[in-house]
Amino acid sequence: MRATGIVRRVDELGRVVLPKELRRVLGIKEGDPMEIFTDNAGEIILKKYDNGREVGEKISDLIDYIKDTQGVPDQDAVLRLLNEAGVIVGGKK
Repeated sequence: MRATGIVRRVDELGRVVLPKELRRVLGIKEGDPMEIFTDNAGEIILKKYDNGREVGEKISDLIDYIKDTQGVPDQDAVLRLLNEAGVIVGGKK
């Protein structure tokens, strides 16, 4: 983890202000969802929420589930099966 040398105080509502320059460099805009994690060392990790990554992981889990439970041999076969069922995959039906 890279130190920035920036220190901020927590206000009475538990908020911490992220400096404007840091938000600009990291592409964080007002209203952006953020994820909060803690590690074993007791450090707080703040990360811009990536919904696309979560959706991709869920799709991958679904493909694995279909392969395991339906006897479908591989990912391409699962995608063909979904296409035949009329499910939109990758922007195509």
